[in-house]
Amino acid sequence: MLIVPSVTLCPRWTLVLVDLVQHTLSKSTLCTSLTQVRSILPLTPGERTLPPRRPAFRIKPQSLDAECIPTQIPTSPLACMPIEIMSLIFMYTLPSHDAPHGLDSLQEGPWVLAAVCSQWRKIALSLPRLWATIFLDFAEEDWNSPSFEAMRPKLELHLARSQSLPLDITFRAFWHEALCRKRELPVLDLLASHSDRWETIKFVGSYTLYSHLDTIRGNLPILRSLNIRVRQEHYTPRRGPLTIFEDCPELREAYVNAKGYDGDLPLPMELPPNRLLRYSASNSWANHAHVLRGMANLVDCVLHITDLPSIPSDSVIQLPRLRRLSLSTAEALELLETPALEELYCFDHPDHLPSLLSRLPRLQKLFVADIPSPSHLAPLLHVAPAISKLCLSIPIDFAPTLFSYLDNSPPDGTESKPPALRELSLCLVPNDQPHDLDELLRSAETQWRSGFLHSFKLCTKDSLPSAVPMERLESLRDEGMEVVIFENATSLYADFIPNDFLLHTKR
Repeated sequence: MLIVPSVTLCPRWTLVLVDLVQHTLSKSTLCTSLTQVRSILPLTPGERTLPPRRPAFRIKPQSLDAECIPTQIPTSPLACMPIEIMSLIFMYTLPSHDAPHGLDSLQEGPWVLAAVCSQWRKIALSLPRLWATIFLDFAEEDWNSPSFEAMRPKLELHLARSQSLPLDITFRAFWHEALCRKRELPVLDLLASHSDRWETIKFVGSYTLYSHLDTIRGNLPILRSLNIRVRQEHYTPRRGPLTIFEDCPELREAYVNAKGYDGDLPLPMELPPNRLLRYSASNSWANHAHVLRGMANLVDCVLHITDLPSIPSDSVIQLPRLRRLSLSTAEALELLETPALEELYCFDHPDHLPSLLSRLPRLQKLFVADIPSPSHLAPLLHVAPAISKLCLSIPIDFAPTLFSYLDNSPPDGTESKPPALRELSLCLVPNDQPHDLDELLRSAETQWRSGFLHSFKLCTKDSLPSAVPMERLESLRDEGMEVVIFENATSLYADFIPNDFLLHTKR
């Protein structure tokens, strides 16, 4: 047995001793190791002499090899993790753009990490990217909060630590316009002094907020993504369009009152021509048209139209490169020339929609809501021969008619089956009458076993299929068909429609 005298060591010397003991595997090396320990330890003269009656070592040679077991000191995985990996992990601590934050969000992320320990602080301060994201959410803050007093100094330090990197900024103004002027605008001035570094911005506030930014016009050289909302309670009449962002040579995405939330107001504005690849806005048709006429390079477009199109048909807008389009009203298709369109999401169904779809030979993915009658189904399917993915919101009693067309046995004898259809999603709206899913399921089984339909997704609003239909759907799933049952329409729409293309309509 090995007995070591009681000596108080600092952690560094303890680790040295343990390391030496761990490597002492035989009696022959023990004396050498102990000599090394004695030469390393900074013992005082009094400590060099061991107390009487307490021998330095008592060794039983026959049991030394068996009982000299290396000592294990547990080590945190974080202590051994390379700084490069820690840096990547730190980047995931930044808060989300969409969640409400409050002013405390400026103190989250890098500020918390830098307060954990000296090592983490060193890593956080060595990562300018960690400080290049700024969240300022005055909307969620109590106006008497002490957070306001320390806001500007903290923001100055935050900006300094980001060095010269491009900035990603979220700024939500307080709901009261007079108070907004008093405390928020000085903070906005500080951000504006760094406008040459703005790369992505998301602003929510009043016209006052945006008019205060007039001084940055022409000083946004790297701005790539713009997202602004104007809240209704702050509406102030304004002459002419908003022109702050008309000179942004790198602008590729513009979201203006996107998705059409209640409380947003039409916002006329000027954007740089032929720069945008994505445009999403809620506006009057006149304001939409003003922007779209100079956007021949658009690839993605989302239009929430607050009024019906009211311009002459000879004013058709050319969008030759547009691939994906979402419309609150499909009437706008009559005023858009989109020969390359591949995906279309219509949140209504005008009577002449089939004739509008006939101008889209490359259309592959289609969503249509509010189909008024079964008679509209055949033309809808017939004019889109290239569609492979289809999502419809229809009353449940339309389903048999739909599948009769898919089975090529429509009641009127027409040939309406879309030959390319492989994925079908249905939102079936219940009526007051009992409904039977038998014919719908029979058609789905036929389409699958004939080699046409590969995916079937279903939502029966406010109710789920009973046990027998569920068993048949499970059987199709077991055979290899993709079968998904959604409990609500929102989930089905989110599965079919990309998030940025979903519109919040009143329908």
